[in-house]
Amino acid sequence: MTSILIIGATFKSSNELKQAIAQVAIGKHYKIDITKSNQTRYIVKYCNNDFKWRLHASQSELASSNEFVIKTLVSKHTCIG
Repeated sequence: MTSILIIGATFKSSNELKQAIAQVAIGKHYKIDITKSNQTRYIVKYCNNDFKWRLHASQSELASSNEFVIKTLVSKHTCIG
């Protein structure tokens, strides 16, 4: 399955981004924590600090845009089992 979460992926709104993250988390059985959530940034990570999966997205730099862009993604999931 190809992930919809890749660096540079653009979402029409923060809600669309959150739905995409939830879809992947449910599909891969990831338990994630929201590290930061505000009008311009959204950062999530795997709930256990021993596993390095994390994602950082921020609002597009275009002043008139509500789009969110994935800036950082550490997608290697190191959980065994």
